[in-house]
Amino acid sequence: MERHLHGVLYVFIITFSLIHFVQAQDQKGFITLDCGLLPDGSPYTDPSTGLTFTSDTSFVESGKNGRVDKDFERNFEKAFVTLRYFPEGQRNCYNVKVTQGTKYLIRASFFYGNYDGLQTLPNFDLFLGPNKWTTVNLNATVPGGQYREIIHMSKLSSLQICLVKTGTTTPMISTLELRPLRSDIYISDTGSSLQFLSRTYLKGSGSILRYPDDVYDRRWFPLVKKDWNLITTTLNVNTSNGFDPPQGAMASAATYVNDNGTWDIPWNMEDSTTRFHIYLHFAEIQTLLANETREFSVFLNGNEFSKPFSPKMLGIVTMITQPESTLRCESGACLLQLVKTTNSTLPPLLNAMEIFTVVELPQPETNQDEEKGRRTPRPEPPKITKKKRFSYAEVTEMTNNFERILGRGGFGMVYHGYVNGTEQVAVKVVSQGSDQGHKQFKAEVDLLLRVHHKNLVGLVGYCEKGKDLVLVYEYMSNGDLKELLSGLEYLYKGCRPPIVHRDVKTANILLDEHFQAKIADFGLSKSFPNDGESHVSTVVAGTLGYLDPEYYQTNWLTEKSDVYSFGVVLLEIITNLPVIDQRRETPYIAEWVGLMVTKGDIKSIIDPRLKDDYHSDSVWKFVELAMACVNASSASRPTMSQVVIELIECLTLENSRGGTSCDMESRGSREVTMTFGTEVNPTAR
Repeated sequence: MERHLHGVLYVFIITFSLIHFVQAQDQKGFITLDCGLLPDGSPYTDPSTGLTFTSDTSFVESGKNGRVDKDFERNFEKAFVTLRYFPEGQRNCYNVKVTQGTKYLIRASFFYGNYDGLQTLPNFDLFLGPNKWTTVNLNATVPGGQYREIIHMSKLSSLQICLVKTGTTTPMISTLELRPLRSDIYISDTGSSLQFLSRTYLKGSGSILRYPDDVYDRRWFPLVKKDWNLITTTLNVNTSNGFDPPQGAMASAATYVNDNGTWDIPWNMEDSTTRFHIYLHFAEIQTLLANETREFSVFLNGNEFSKPFSPKMLGIVTMITQPESTLRCESGACLLQLVKTTNSTLPPLLNAMEIFTVVELPQPETNQDEEKGRRTPRPEPPKITKKKRFSYAEVTEMTNNFERILGRGGFGMVYHGYVNGTEQVAVKVVSQGSDQGHKQFKAEVDLLLRVHHKNLVGLVGYCEKGKDLVLVYEYMSNGDLKELLSGLEYLYKGCRPPIVHRDVKTANILLDEHFQAKIADFGLSKSFPNDGESHVSTVVAGTLGYLDPEYYQTNWLTEKSDVYSFGVVLLEIITNLPVIDQRRETPYIAEWVGLMVTKGDIKSIIDPRLKDDYHSDSVWKFVELAMACVNASSASRPTMSQVVIELIECLTLENSRGGTSCDMESRGSREVTMTFGTEVNPTAR
């Protein structure tokens, strides 16, 4: 079992003295625009927040004023009743004067409210200067409202926030707000900005907290789950540590009690390649008795995020990731864990948390607009990275006339080669007499030209001339897993419509020089005709031993078909045994492991080369997970997202152990069942 995930996480536990500079609760430096508000109605004070809104007229030279339908007015805050829309031009920009070198929280709100009577929710892009910030898709919300927030430091004395038309709908905006922040908080690496993903405080009920409760006018959303224990205090909590979360957020907290003392808080990222930063705010708000202790460690994606510590009594402690950290979540599944120590009599506690994704927004060193007295020119549209089409002569040259064979693929031989004399590649050549190979070639090219993930083998190029069909892949120096695997989940959650691989096996999981696993061979893959369908009827295809028996019997292909195959892969990993062996009591590995588990004979299952160097709980959990995946009924199998989360927990158990050997015989027979609850998702959007 692998002891460590790639990468190292770092943590700062930031504590400041009780006497600390706190920004005065005034609106100095605030820019608060009610977009579309006529100048004669400006300024005005919002009664619920005390914020002073002004018209956006002097900040933008284009666009028209709009007002939401009367049916929506009574449900919207005053600032969202008016809006500005841009029916002309592809790119329309707000020009805002800012303090050069100051860090700002920038928030834009979008409430459609059927202002144009068309009942067509818009979809467009939002830019900061020449760089894309995010996409605004109001089709994802009801009744058509959402907001975007980013923490960004401008190197210039002016900032452009631009709405860019990307389709047939008209861009629009309701409010635009900028809030200056301290320079020593929310630090990312140079050139990066932090885009809001989640900001929550743990309380059973409550309203959104913002200004004046929050001096920076951040928005905090209440979060609770039914199995969390909530505690509150009426005493004052010292929140002055620079981050200065609202008193209302830190005066409440949640704890979690279970048998092993571990509190799991999972969430999902849309893109597993996205870097993120997390900020955890702790304060002890429960009066402890003389014999009571609260002490716990924090783990993130199976890695130690902090050593054991105890929250300060009525004082804030904030844990953060280092600015240069490359924190990512494999296959998009993230897991925060608070783990009670053996010294502790009380469970872990958490008051509030913030999560941001990292956005690269390179900036010019000088303001060309100010120097040249003109608007910033429209940026060039992004260029697509095109896959290279090779001639057959080039293929022959790159493989040195097909000199070195790497293996045999599903429809032909695979050769070693070089592109440009330096980049190693794997070259798959379709057998000319294989009709099925031609179909698989087309399917694989079609898929790899439209999907990309770090755990899917990349397509470098291809050759198609008459009967000569060739695929050129990135080279994986450590061969396949037969001689973890987050790319699978990406096919179901990251692709629309979802894709089922249909041939998941160890021979199709390749390892690079760093033993990073990547999924290969998409010749049998199938897309769902319509996103949202649970299955697709198709002729059975796959490899004996890995093939989902339910798919084989019904011809119904589902995500769970790949889950079954992946379960077999997990059994191969833990046993180091062949998938089919006629010398066993039952030849198929899934049936044989099930028989051993029923007997309570876990020792016979585990690869003896591990030499008892593992955590017994992690091994049992790993085997249980694999057996859940190979359940005969697809409805009883976990999803790939749940598989990823369970594997992370296995890794966490393995990393937490202190010794090298464990008693595996004392458990006896265990029922091989797994339950999967609703995933915790702290995202507040």
